[in-house]
Amino acid sequence: MSISSSVSALNKSFKQNLVRNTVNFSPSIWGDQFLIYNEVLERMLIVSSEEQLDRELKEKVRKELLIEGSTGPTQHMKLLELIDVVQRLGVAYHFEDEIEECLTHIYVTYGDKWTNENNLESTSLWFRLLRQQGFNVSSGIFYKYKNENGNFLESLRDDIHGMLSLYEVTYMRVEGEEVLDEALKFTKYHLGNIIQKHICSNDASLETQIYQVLQQPLRKRLTRLEALRYIPIYQQQDSCNDDLLTLAKLDFNLLQELHRKELSQISK
Repeated sequence: MSISSSVSALNKSFKQNLVRNTVNFSPSIWGDQFLIYNEVLERMLIVSSEEQLDRELKEKVRKELLIEGSTGPTQHMKLLELIDVVQRLGVAYHFEDEIEECLTHIYVTYGDKWTNENNLESTSLWFRLLRQQGFNVSSGIFYKYKNENGNFLESLRDDIHGMLSLYEVTYMRVEGEEVLDEALKFTKYHLGNIIQKHICSNDASLETQIYQVLQQPLRKRLTRLEALRYIPIYQQQDSCNDDLLTLAKLDFNLLQELHRKELSQISK
């Protein structure tokens, strides 16, 4: 008998005696919702229409992020506020170049000396956005908010928005920045008191923001979950930009639709 015949016979015998173990897998907790996903024509047309609107809204927001024509501190502050909202709404990835250009211009213009140092909220926002972008701004600017004894000014307790913004800043600190270490203790204590004593109970939105920030600061949040959390808060604000809000909702829904489509494909 040839070697090839022996090997063939051995393989045949092995296959006949092979017993495969079976496993009784539990049904998926998701059911069949991803398997039965069907990109029907009607839905495709809706998505196409939404994508067109999405592109138009992105162009409108992109124009608002242009640094050209924004020459004074007031205009620069508005740009910082817009960038903050764009990031919180989860659409900043569409405007990375514009955001980089804006923040670079502001850093070159002011360096470590923000023009509106008397406003804790704007100073904190300026510092956080620049450091988040990688600019080496000094935390020494916050010594301005301490008294001759080295303690933070007690008057800051009444500036709830300022303390909230400063609290977010403390999570951008690096080792050795004592002023931000102290700022963390100060703001955490007083913001906690605000929640416990219901000091801002007449402003449910602000109270919710304080509670959520103390639970998990912005620095530690996932972009998409932050967008889902922030959209209902932003739409209640007087300064709400309707185009930006609509873009955020559309972008969230379109991305969710893409995830459903991908899950459907990998589930088959």
